[in-house]
Amino acid sequence: MTTEVLIGDGEAAHLMPHPLRAAILGEVHARPFRPISVPSRIVHLAFDTSGTRAQTDQSNLVALCESLGLPAPSPTEKHLRSPFGRTILRWEQQSMNARTRLQMRLQTTVEGLSVAAITYHVVGLFGYLVKAAHDRGRMPIEPRIVTAAFVPAAAFAIWRAVRSIRKKHMAGED
Repeated sequence: MTTEVLIGDGEAAHLMPHPLRAAILGEVHARPFRPISVPSRIVHLAFDTSGTRAQTDQSNLVALCESLGLPAPSPTEKHLRSPFGRTILRWEQQSMNARTRLQMRLQTTVEGLSVAAITYHVVGLFGYLVKAAHDRGRMPIEPRIVTAAFVPAAAFAIWRAVRSIRKKHMAGED
């Protein structure tokens, strides 16, 4: 598998690939498609194997393998290819739910950091406005006190806005 990325022709077509591109593509294509001869009959079954269902799925596969006299996968294996007669049993247990949960945790973390960073900048700008008003005699209260009192309101408003945007994205209202 090549890591070269091309768009169009010529030298301008070469793009610098992400350092993890080959590893990610290698994972996606770790179990390549196998050629089949025709005529063939293919039966493809897909099951939801999230949570405890994954253990049940694997237990059922082990029982099937034992009944057919085939080697069964170990509890840590996530794929199996085992020929018997004119049939090939191919099993794979995807971990998309785990990846999705990890992605959501990462996204939530980034959103939290974004709220903190945006709040920091908004409060800083607000502090400049308050200080200017104080220097002109339009605000008798110490600017640091007003700015400090503004922090919770700004953080809540920004958190609420980020949450609202995320809900719209999750609902497909891009």
